[in-house]
Amino acid sequence: MPLPATIPLPGGLAMPAIGLGTFRSRGQEAADAVGWALAAGYRHIDTASIYKNEEEVGAAIRASGIPREQASQLFITSKVSPYQQGTEAATAACEASLRLLGTYIDLMLVHWPGVAKVDAASPDNAALRRQTWRVLEQFQRQGQLRAIGVSNYELRHLEELLQYAEIKPGVLLRGCGVLPKSVQRQRIEEVAPSRLAECGELSPEGLAALDALEEQQQCKYCWDPSAIA
Repeated sequence: MPLPATIPLPGGLAMPAIGLGTFRSRGQEAADAVGWALAAGYRHIDTASIYKNEEEVGAAIRASGIPREQASQLFITSKVSPYQQGTEAATAACEASLRLLGTYIDLMLVHWPGVAKVDAASPDNAALRRQTWRVLEQFQRQGQLRAIGVSNYELRHLEELLQYAEIKPGVLLRGCGVLPKSVQRQRIEEVAPSRLAECGELSPEGLAALDALEEQQQCKYCWDPSAIA
């Protein structure tokens, strides 16, 4: 089935299902990639504080002339890094992301359930991520973050969060978003939303090949949260 144009989030928000990922894109390279993506029809840009490119992303968005007044025009996701967990650090992180991007943020995520330089088994991880969530709730109430959520959490981390969250994390209701990533103009245009939306589901053989990659390479393709207390 074709991808939906948007994925609903709580509060009536609609997240474009296809967005540009900016991991490892820096400087002018990042700004160019975002500019090309927006010109090609992307309306969702995914960044993070740990990517060190929020300023370039914000500049490219402003240069595009696409209005931010309407949620349907453009959607920005960013993330609080493992180095920014806890009340003071998370507050500074949100303030920095908002300043560097130069606009409100549609979706702010806790990038990781663990805390940098804290032992994975330490109960400090849970205490600090709880403080981080309280900070995100505060910024959402102020209207600077339109939705908040988490990334790379396991089920037990989510269950813990739901026990104390005053604002529940944003939950996708129809399926997964797609975040192709490139800094090459031709490749960005090749996977523009108007083209990806026409794609159907992968075949069973294609899914099996993807599932086998991790085992064949003996590595994970994301941070592994399984050891985080």
